Amino acid sequence: MLVETAISSLMENLKQLLNSKVDFFLTKKRSYLIESIYKDLGLLKAFFEDQDQEFHKNETVKNLKRRIRDVMYEAENTIDLYVYNAILGKEKSKEEEEKKKKTNEKRKNNKKKKKKKKEKEKKKKKNQKKKMEEDEEEDVSLNVECVKQKINTIKREVMEIHEKQICTMRGLEVGNSSKDSIPKWEKETMVRLVDETRIILEQLFGERKQLEVISIVGMAGIGKTTLARRVYSDPLVEYRFRIRGWAYVSQEFNRKDFLLRLLSSLGQDAEGIQQMTENDLAGRLYKGLKGKVYFIVMDDIWDSKAWIDLMNCFPNDNNGSRILFTSRLADVALHANPSRLPLFLRFLTHVESWELLQIKVFGIEETCPSELMEIGKQISQKCQGLPLAIVLVAGILARKEKRVNCWNQVRETMNSWIGRDPRLWMKTLALSYYHLPHHLRPCFLYLGAFREDFEIRVSRLIRLWVAEGFIHEMEEKSLEDVAEEYLMDLIRRSLVLVLRRGFNGAIKACGIHDLVHDFCRRKAKEDCFLVNVSNPHVDYLPFTPKHQFLGARRLSIDISNSESIFLIPPSLNVRSFLCTWSRIRNDIAPIEFISKSFKLVKVLEMSSIKFNKYPNVVEQLLLLKYLSFSLLVYSRKENIPNSICDLHYLETLTIYITTYWSSDGPWVVGLSRFTRKMESLRHLRLIGPMICKIEQPVSPVHFLLENLQTLSMVDPWSWKDLLTGAPHLRKLGFRGDMLQNECLTIPDLAFLKHLQELKLSNTQFSWLSHKLGCFQFPPNLKKLTLEETYLKWEEVSCLAELVPNLESLKLLSEACTEDQWEVNTVFQKLKFLKLSFLDIEDWVVRDYQFPSLQHLALDGCFSLNGLPYEIGDIMTLEMIEVNWCDLCVENSVKQIVDDQKNMGKTILCNLLDP
Repeated sequence: MLVETAISSLMENLKQLLNSKVDFFLTKKRSYLIESIYKDLGLLKAFFEDQDQEFHKNETVKNLKRRIRDVMYEAENTIDLYVYNAILGKEKSKEEEEKKKKTNEKRKNNKKKKKKKKEKEKKKKKNQKKKMEEDEEEDVSLNVECVKQKINTIKREVMEIHEKQICTMRGLEVGNSSKDSIPKWEKETMVRLVDETRIILEQLFGERKQLEVISIVGMAGIGKTTLARRVYSDPLVEYRFRIRGWAYVSQEFNRKDFLLRLLSSLGQDAEGIQQMTENDLAGRLYKGLKGKVYFIVMDDIWDSKAWIDLMNCFPNDNNGSRILFTSRLADVALHANPSRLPLFLRFLTHVESWELLQIKVFGIEETCPSELMEIGKQISQKCQGLPLAIVLVAGILARKEKRVNCWNQVRETMNSWIGRDPRLWMKTLALSYYHLPHHLRPCFLYLGAFREDFEIRVSRLIRLWVAEGFIHEMEEKSLEDVAEEYLMDLIRRSLVLVLRRGFNGAIKACGIHDLVHDFCRRKAKEDCFLVNVSNPHVDYLPFTPKHQFLGARRLSIDISNSESIFLIPPSLNVRSFLCTWSRIRNDIAPIEFISKSFKLVKVLEMSSIKFNKYPNVVEQLLLLKYLSFSLLVYSRKENIPNSICDLHYLETLTIYITTYWSSDGPWVVGLSRFTRKMESLRHLRLIGPMICKIEQPVSPVHFLLENLQTLSMVDPWSWKDLLTGAPHLRKLGFRGDMLQNECLTIPDLAFLKHLQELKLSNTQFSWLSHKLGCFQFPPNLKKLTLEETYLKWEEVSCLAELVPNLESLKLLSEACTEDQWEVNTVFQKLKFLKLSFLDIEDWVVRDYQFPSLQHLALDGCFSLNGLPYEIGDIMTLEMIEVNWCDLCVENSVKQIVDDQKNMGKTILCNLLDP
């Protein structure tokens, strides 16, 4: 139950209402009431976060938390609706004033009549406004007072529960040890993983004599315990370690229970030690191990505190004794032994998956019939290498007839078969979920909004998390930095998979296993956190109970036609509308429906839908914080209207722009003064072949966009003055005319001290090679991309001094026009270099000129006569990537890789044929 998230969301709304620069006509009484509610919510949130899991498992507490969640949603609806109507009222007033102003200009001949009428209308308007404000204040005050009363009632109930110590009652034992204290298991069905077994055995038999902790880390169901059992039962291990013990630690660690289990597995009489104190048990364990070579397995350890409580029980006699951890948490393993990385257990290969499935279905003696081989392999592949999923599917197949049609049925409906009895795997994954800190739970469940097997771009995910309000402020860190730490925490807990990394190791894309994905969706739906609407469910939408949608805070849409969207019942509860995948094209109707039916939406992700005109109706969603969509433009100039400035709370605006046809000369998107009023804006991303210009001059009144971190791709000259008001920019992209007097010229950017990424995409054609103009790069710039800048190669070499912290350099299509690059300087910190679609023929370089280079990418360099042999001598080089280059380039790369391999150095090589 994500009650803490619901409380945090309401608290953020109240805080925003109190601190808003928009005048919401808050009286002192109303402000005091809101402040009081805010303080009560803070105490309530802190109370729930401080309780242990047993408290949260109690049925009375669960029911109370559901009521609290509903009260929070009701209160948030009240606040949001009030803010929405207040902003809407202001906008309508402006429209009326403008309309009257135009009408009055036509009546200049009758000044007296006009003045008298104006005063009369002004007085009437004032009275109406006063009455409206009084009515609104009365309604909202009553609603807020009602919320205050409900919160007071909840506070009393919570205190009663606490006083009765219901939190100490033992409900359902999630995480209680269901494993045997003494390891009496059958011979494990452990396929392959030969390398992993060898690694653990080598660490056990290593020359190091000191007591050492070895760890196996991985997600739920990946086979950590199975591998540990295989090692534990190895004959060599039995011979080397005459004293062996195994104990399950469990999520809810109890020191005495663990000591009892471990002593029992070491052969101690269970009844004889049952009545001993905790300290006596620890003493007996220490004395029993003292002077002996022992091997202890601590299975499923969740918290480093457990190891801290137990480490003094294990004597270090410098005789080669070992302790083996299995854990889902990398941090726990590293805390116990910082000097040795844990073994991160991988997924099974297709061959290993098929082997395990056969053994589980047919046993060791029987073999799979030939007619079922191909279907069986397809089924095993759909399990994505997770042993838990393979075992679950094997259990289904074992109960089915061994016929092709029966196995085909399982293959086609695997998810539904597993889903029929989710108890088989939900409990296993629930252990990981309930062990998460409260602030990570909504971030984790949010991953269920994306499709199965979807590669989630980390930058996009972080922007969504921030807009959803999941990220809490931390000291001097930006919200995006904190969000990145949240993601790393989920990865270390083996819940999120890393799918793609950048040259510097930064995570570019992530994902989750299908079983984890299913868990996220089930749990999110159960908590009214997120409801998914996908193609298989569309036909049932008219018959789906409305309460399944009305209570949902977020809707994830995965459908192929717009008509299905109209079947979703309208709701004031919905705050996020996420269309992560769709085949809808050129249809403005869905967004019109959303604007009318879900007017309190704050996150609207519709980048998968391509509109053939700017969707003005989106501006009716006055509370939007995140907006992303795709736009197909037909004319050479497209204007985004002034009215977008009405979205005062907008933090992220992303527009993917494509043109209807290609032609010479730039296409232009015109922007108005809107950014000056959107002080919450953090990311403005205009992606496509257009030039984004501010059509009207910047106001002489100085303004700040202190939160703005991303700005791309914009015209450098019309945005020049605006940049001075965005001192915290991190990513900047320029697209426009940048050639003047045979020089590449942009505005001076030295004042942008936080800027780390810069892209320059010139749209002005030239036959000449150019120099760098007299401008300064940002002092902390790390990534630079140049496109169609027509530079001389000697100017590129100058970048080594002009951008001393440069780590990534991408030279794309016509970035440089000469045919020879003779490097005459040292790029001290450059780690990544990409040359793409350049006319370069000869490249002269020495290995010392790129002392930090790790990744070299060549793409479409058809004229290049081969890669310099000296590249291979760069000590830090890890990968060479070649795509669409001449055969001589590929041959030279192969020669470099082979020669370096003969000298004991491995360089990864990725060759893609044209």
